[in-house]
Amino acid sequence: MLTKTNISRVAIAVAMAVGLSTAAMAQETSSSVRGTIVGQNGTADAGALITVTHVPSGTTRTATTSSNGQFSLTGLRVGGPYLVEVDSSVNEDTRVSDLFLTLGESAVLDLTLEDDSNLEVISVTANQISSIAFGQVGPSA
Repeated sequence: MLTKTNISRVAIAVAMAVGLSTAAMAQETSSSVRGTIVGQNGTADAGALITVTHVPSGTTRTATTSSNGQFSLTGLRVGGPYLVEVDSSVNEDTRVSDLFLTLGESAVLDLTLEDDSNLEVISVTANQISSIAFGQVGPSA
């Protein structure tokens, strides 16, 4: 026979079991990378493409920086190494290698990129030289 006290104890036991099982299922199993990308003068690099590659598996994730230069990628595998590539239309592109992630923690990657105008661009153009000009006959002759 169940008394009022026994029913209260059963209700408390059921509530604790449900609460503990929910806590066990909510454990972290991944990591994340977040940060800010700015230029040399401290202005945010809005619209830069961030590509994070898990080197052993080749899995990639991408994000674009916001108007204030911030980005965040969540749900990444724990460990590494990771390769982070920043593709900017305003500043010089850069790469960060050998990044390792810790379970449940967010790796912070704040980068200051060099100004793209300081780069020297070399353009190479070429044309095919005709073999007939040198008196050679090709296989079609």
